[in-house]
Amino acid sequence: MDLIRKLTAAEAAAHLRVSLQTLAKWRVSGDGPPYLKFGRRVLYDFNDLEAWAAGRRRRSTSCVAATEVLTRGASTTRSRAR
Repeated sequence: MDLIRKLTAAEAAAHLRVSLQTLAKWRVSGDGPPYLKFGRRVLYDFNDLEAWAAGRRRRSTSCVAATEVLTRGASTTRSRAR
């Protein structure tokens, strides 16, 4: 049986070694890992945290992830349309 562990926001922040406030800001901006919401309770799936973190792996400071290129392109398009 594959048990998927759910982490509280505090546990997820500790696992990622970021502050609880950073994790909260990422939820607002949509830049962070996927999360589950049950009323006021926020939980993170351990596997989602690992997958999200793996997607942020870089080989150099000039390396840009494909999602960042897409995000930058969308924001540039929006700013030009104004």
